[in-house]
Amino acid sequence: MDKITIPPNQSNSSEPGVTNKALRALIADDSENDVLVLLHVLRKAGYEPVYERVWTAPAMKAALQRQTWDIVISDYEMPNFGGFEALQLLKESGHDVPFILVSAVVSEETAVAAMKAGAHDYIMKRNLARLVPAIERELREAQSRVARKAAETALRQSEEQLRQVQKIEAVGRLAAGVAHDFNNILTAIMGHSELLLRQLDADDPRRKNAEQIEKVAHLAAGLTRQLLIFSRKQVIEPRVLNLNAVILDIKKCCAGSLGKTSSFARYSTRQQGTSRPTLAKSNRLS
Repeated sequence: MDKITIPPNQSNSSEPGVTNKALRALIADDSENDVLVLLHVLRKAGYEPVYERVWTAPAMKAALQRQTWDIVISDYEMPNFGGFEALQLLKESGHDVPFILVSAVVSEETAVAAMKAGAHDYIMKRNLARLVPAIERELREAQSRVARKAAETALRQSEEQLRQVQKIEAVGRLAAGVAHDFNNILTAIMGHSELLLRQLDADDPRRKNAEQIEKVAHLAAGLTRQLLIFSRKQVIEPRVLNLNAVILDIKKCCAGSLGKTSSFARYSTRQQGTSRPTLAKSNRLS
């Protein structure tokens, strides 16, 4: 394999005052003279090609793996290698790079077969005036394909995000329905517990159980409010809380089910060792 990068000289450069456009070109051709002619045409058109010349399948495969190319220009026939093989290697690499077949002698049937196989154009070496327009057209087409793929990817991502939002909205509607139904049950529990407390004397041993039923019902109502907040059916209304009081309420309700592996800690300030008021919503603490 021969890797060549030649700076433009005075005779090959474009017109004075014209900024040369960089062009990464992979050229599959066993004739160095033919490659120099191609480079001369490109430089006259205002391109500054950074190129690599290959003429075997292993060399071309390595070049495709080594870096990204803007254009691949291949001779049709070379010793032990050919344009169709070069095209197949490009397709196997997965790179979306324009491929232009250049040949001294090629039949119309061969040219048609090359286009069907995936070549973007074919140029006769005796008519290299078509080379630059073909390259410019294919570079524009390649940019359009990249932009189209990016737009399609963005569209798929947007559609997926929309599906996720719709799923969350469906879960929210379900949560709201469950919360409303559960609220109806809790209303009955709290009403009966309140009636029961009115009927029990202050020293009645059953009063403690009734108070616990009422307290647990209020905690459950807080859970339903949390479901409504999740479903966006209720606005969060923070208030000043005593965290130790909230923790003690939770301890009374949950200590039995949490087991010996769990413990509760008091919340206190460093200076005074006492709890300080906190602005929060009790059923949103975690």
